[in-house]
Amino acid sequence: MIFELLNKLDEKYPFDCAAAQCDIPYKNSQPISLQCVVIAILRIFGLNLFKVTGESMAPAIPSGCFILSAKLLMMLPIKEGQTMVINHPQFGVIVKTVAMVDKNGFVWSRGANNNSLSVEQLGPVYKHQILGRVVRVFTPPLTKKAYL
Repeated sequence: MIFELLNKLDEKYPFDCAAAQCDIPYKNSQPISLQCVVIAILRIFGLNLFKVTGESMAPAIPSGCFILSAKLLMMLPIKEGQTMVINHPQFGVIVKTVAMVDKNGFVWSRGANNNSLSVEQLGPVYKHQILGRVVRVFTPPLTKKAYL
């Protein structure tokens, strides 16, 4: 049910990296989009919503699903195996799993399948480049298929 609601909202007001950074306009300017209101409410609670494109995290996080990330959880130690939203200097906003945190505090990440970039190709990122920890994945509902 939540996925359908998010998908309808995304059809009218697409969730993308720019949407995650949207600002609420001042009064007497452009009307406030519903999407920006949703983002603003989520941000009050330290949450952010992203729509996933690409298959690097499939099957756990398939393309077309939505993820909810929590910035407040970044106060806790980052551990191997956690899924994070990262503002990567080369690839933009990406979703990856923490492969390791090295002795210098850099975070190395990886995708969930073989089609993803390798840990070495992604390279390390600073902790401040992590936008949040993924706390929920909203996937499309399973469709029933007729079997003959």
